[in-house]
Amino acid sequence: MLPAARSMVKRKRIVCPSASDRFFAGPDGGAAAAECPGCRPTPAEVGLGLLGKIIKNGHRPREPFCSKLIRNLFIEDCIADARNLFDRMPEIGCNHDRLCYSSMVWGLCREREVEEAACLARRMITTRGGCRGDGVIFNMVIDGLCERGSMADALSLILEMDIAGVPPTAVTYTVLVKGLCALGFVEMADQLLREMNRPESCCKPDVITYNTIINGMCRRGSVDDALALTEQMNASGISPNVVTYTTLINGLCKRGDSDAGFRLFEEMFEREGSCKPDVVAYTTVIGGLSAMGSSDDAMRLIDKMNAEEVPPNIMTFGLLIKGLSRTGKVEMGLNIMRDMGMNDADLKPNVVIYSMLIDGLCKQSSIEEAMKVFQEMKDAGISPNTITYNVLINGLLSSGNITMAFVLLRELEAFGNFFKPDIITYCTVMNGLCKEGLFREALCVFEEMNVRGVYPNIIVYRTLIYGLCKRGKTNIALAVLRQIVSLDKNCKPDVFVYGMLINDLCKRGFIGDAHKLVEEMGQVGISPNTVIHNMLVKGLCRKGDIGMALRLLRQMEAADSWCKPNVITYTTIISALCREGYVTDAFRLFREMNVGGISPNSFTFNSLVKGLCKMGDTVMAYRLLRKMEMLGCEPEIVTYSMIICSLCRDGFVNDAVRLFVDMEEKGFSPDPSLSHVVIYALKKWDAAPVNVDSQP
Repeated sequence: MLPAARSMVKRKRIVCPSASDRFFAGPDGGAAAAECPGCRPTPAEVGLGLLGKIIKNGHRPREPFCSKLIRNLFIEDCIADARNLFDRMPEIGCNHDRLCYSSMVWGLCREREVEEAACLARRMITTRGGCRGDGVIFNMVIDGLCERGSMADALSLILEMDIAGVPPTAVTYTVLVKGLCALGFVEMADQLLREMNRPESCCKPDVITYNTIINGMCRRGSVDDALALTEQMNASGISPNVVTYTTLINGLCKRGDSDAGFRLFEEMFEREGSCKPDVVAYTTVIGGLSAMGSSDDAMRLIDKMNAEEVPPNIMTFGLLIKGLSRTGKVEMGLNIMRDMGMNDADLKPNVVIYSMLIDGLCKQSSIEEAMKVFQEMKDAGISPNTITYNVLINGLLSSGNITMAFVLLRELEAFGNFFKPDIITYCTVMNGLCKEGLFREALCVFEEMNVRGVYPNIIVYRTLIYGLCKRGKTNIALAVLRQIVSLDKNCKPDVFVYGMLINDLCKRGFIGDAHKLVEEMGQVGISPNTVIHNMLVKGLCRKGDIGMALRLLRQMEAADSWCKPNVITYTTIISALCREGYVTDAFRLFREMNVGGISPNSFTFNSLVKGLCKMGDTVMAYRLLRKMEMLGCEPEIVTYSMIICSLCRDGFVNDAVRLFVDMEEKGFSPDPSLSHVVIYALKKWDAAPVNVDSQP
């Protein structure tokens, strides 16, 4: 006899304490408990009541009844009761058949108890005289194993199936393919598909198998591979369906190729049968077109949907309005939003649509209009959520309206448990305050979020430290870093946090303090990378300590790959050497850089050209300029001006004029004083013009 008392702890609903007992006989087989007035019995409670009456009257319950009751118990989250019923079935004369096993395995997989489900499946095929099971039950377990990433266990179970005489089906392999794609092993899934397509294979892939791999390819951005697989699918005699086309269209639109997606969409109309576009296909194309700014085409598709009797849903309008908001066509989005629901009550705009429009208005700096839409939303009976408030608070802070931003923050805090400020809310407020230089207020908000149980993450610390450094409050920023290191055990500083502080210290000339932070990074397990070392190199060069910068360069050359010098490292030191007049040393480092396989950029050449001009080597500067143009490195306007002045000074007027014309043709606007220099040189050197190329 099943026990009289049952635990009815449920996650999704609250039941009357006596409701669990009213349909169940006591341990002595007595009458069921009296019905609780006002309580409506659930299917599981009704089933348990009937089971009690069947047992009380001395009858044997049938297997299909027990199977259905087990499933209902799982649905109502009475997991212990489902297990208990399954275990006690033999005591009440009810055998474990395939349906009972199926219900138990389904319920256990639903509750993520996959190991127990696998054990039950194995027990089913090893019990003497019991049911031998089928592929459906094993497929459920394999699917559960794949969902949690246990691919080895899933493959092992497939082998056990085969040994036990339960051959895997196409569904089994499709489940495995789905698991491989979900984990990113699309190549392995494709290999499994090829194995299924072998002539001797007894499990041929179907359209679902192909669709699963096509979806995996599109999700990781390999849309061309997905299109090629679709061609292969056609060649093997399996016609793509609406799911295939919708998946491909979605992949093309996500990579920004809406035109190709639209062509594929039109191809669907040319096919017969199961390829007629549904609301999902239309919605995907409309979302892609509106995201690319093709709002007219998107609107024409809405009209076509209505003509084809495929009514657009809330998602269709949501993606359309999202695209319009992001491409600056918020007014059009507002008009569409206000027309929604006029003919269909189910198409009334929701909080997501309002939030997207408010975000679009804020990004256009139309804060007053955003506030009007916010109020319109409230008047329509739609409660704004945390995202809505975050978007509006950010817009208000960006426009400098700090007072109104705080009004909305306090309004959001007043909601209590329904909606409350999250970490993004506080991070947005602190960022806005720091931009306005209100650091005391930003720190107060930082303390407030801790008090309210919203604990800062590394993004919050980055925001605060960046704002403090930008306004020169380095000491306060360092104090915040100390708080992360010493107080916050759940959040550790990263290379970006240290980088902001090191960069600020180097800019202010505190190289020693910056170097100490670099050493501290190593002590806390953060490897200083090339960017961090480049900050130190730049700080040393700015301070005039080129020797120390060169020693740091040698240390970087000897370090591991994560800290090797790059073009920025070399260019910074070359620029400093040229600025100090050590052009020969700069060229030595330039050659060393080339030998090391690091290609110079425009900044490298510009620094060397300026250095040569300063030391009076006009010929070499001019030739280096022409070389950098040949290599595709664009000179700066200052570089052009310096060389033209040097050419005019040394009598190379023809070259100066030619360079002046080249400069204008490339879109540079020379300073009027440079024109006067060239004109004066033409008058001065008119008698004997000389060319640089004629010089030795």
